[in-house]
Amino acid sequence: MASNSPFYEWVPRPLEDVCIVGMLLAQTLISGVSSYSINEVTAGLGQENEIIRIAFYGSSIGLVTMLPIYYRLRQFWIRKRLLMIFLTLELLLCFIAPMMHYGWEFVAVSFFMGVVKCVCLIDGIGMLMARFNKQNSRGLFYGLYYPISFIGGQLAGFLAAWGIIHYNWSFTYYIAIPGVTCSLAIATFLLHPKRAGHKIPLYQMDWTGCFFFILFCFALSYVCVFGERLDWFESPDIRLGAGIFLFGFVFFILRELTVKRPFIKLQTLKLFFQVRVGVVFMLMLYLVYNTNAIQTAFMERVLHYDHEYVASIMLYMIPSFLIFIPLTGILLHRHYSVRIILFIGFTLFTIYYFITAHLFYPELAEELLILPQLLKGAAYGITITTLSYYASTNVTKEYNGNRAFFSVGARYVIAFPISAAIIGEWFFHAQRKQAMLLSEKIGLDNNALNSFLGGMRHTFQTRGFDVEQSQAAATAILQSKLQQQCIMLAGQDLYTWLGIISLMMSVLVLLIKKLDAHYEWNRNRYSLLDS
Repeated sequence: MASNSPFYEWVPRPLEDVCIVGMLLAQTLISGVSSYSINEVTAGLGQENEIIRIAFYGSSIGLVTMLPIYYRLRQFWIRKRLLMIFLTLELLLCFIAPMMHYGWEFVAVSFFMGVVKCVCLIDGIGMLMARFNKQNSRGLFYGLYYPISFIGGQLAGFLAAWGIIHYNWSFTYYIAIPGVTCSLAIATFLLHPKRAGHKIPLYQMDWTGCFFFILFCFALSYVCVFGERLDWFESPDIRLGAGIFLFGFVFFILRELTVKRPFIKLQTLKLFFQVRVGVVFMLMLYLVYNTNAIQTAFMERVLHYDHEYVASIMLYMIPSFLIFIPLTGILLHRHYSVRIILFIGFTLFTIYYFITAHLFYPELAEELLILPQLLKGAAYGITITTLSYYASTNVTKEYNGNRAFFSVGARYVIAFPISAAIIGEWFFHAQRKQAMLLSEKIGLDNNALNSFLGGMRHTFQTRGFDVEQSQAAATAILQSKLQQQCIMLAGQDLYTWLGIISLMMSVLVLLIKKLDAHYEWNRNRYSLLDS
């Protein structure tokens, strides 16, 4: 056992390694409501799709909210006690969540699931880095952790899809129970109760600032999720939500600038250019990454793939994660150009969108989806690893926790709901535009249309339908085919534009010379997470 190992001395090193990786994988399975399973959970709960989507975002809000609190708890409590408490809470929440009958209760449980997951996840990452990244390399940090995180997330989505189809929506939470139980056993029996450093008093937290942060995050999620359904600012509810967001955001900023011990140090953004630029590019990244809704709509409504099969298609990104994230981490560890690596990442997004834009047709063979998924996985793995590395480089230890807050929060609390709202609204209007164009081409005097309807009516009449039933059935089939055509044409349009946007981003990174900032060794000697 290494001198700084959290395990008892009698625990063999290979077993320690297995336990650390296993505990991290267990946390990736605690995804709650995944983006693939929202519709099925909605059907199981009998709740609105939008409320379940807010629950999906609520888990991320809880995780980000807990980040500043975690760094204080970690200095006050020993690791063993902290993990035992929060793993027990995780286990309880995994049992409680499937018992929920109302959507907003489900949102609350998802929020607290994110809170407790933060502690277990960050502690697990700290143990992983202490074991395999003793030189505290920023490149190796993300090159090691992100493959575990992203691959676990893809597997969690697939297992949830499989469980929902073969059992019910509660399987989304039950799949995490074995991993959490094993993690709790490891913490109880294999981790020693010794303190790694000096105990630091748990100073008074800025709970008011924490409340304002949670308030404006949930208000933002509400506006982004319900906006399309309620016609955005035409709705008084959306205007109220936007007002609450502005109120919470403004008072959060004012509060953090004036209190002695703020919830988060906003001057981090002022002091470190790399944090500001990293956050901005992460926001931009999700605009060209968060497009699963379009792909899912095409596969389910046009190709008629079921929920489980759609989730299995997403698994094709795993080989790219396994190869390109560690490779990117090694290149960054050796201080290769951040600009060039980011250029490669956004260029791969460009290729992905231009290729996929030509694959929106109903006879598409499954094997043709493999290359685009490999490209998307490589593009995302390269860009997010590089941006995370860049944002964390040359940041002094005093501000590292705040940097992590902005980095993670920008992605999952801000970029995720906003990009989903933008892409969703864009896709909706693109479909409506295509529907209008198709309606102009189709009229009562259209011979092909009349021939199709006549043939369908005849087919249904031969099956025993009367005239009215045959007409209704034929019209329904026609409407379905028109809807499929709108989805395909809208998807082609959007993917072409997203390819152009990705190309613009790849050019932009080449123009920002500060992306290749000099690596200051003295500022990067400390570990990003306590071991």
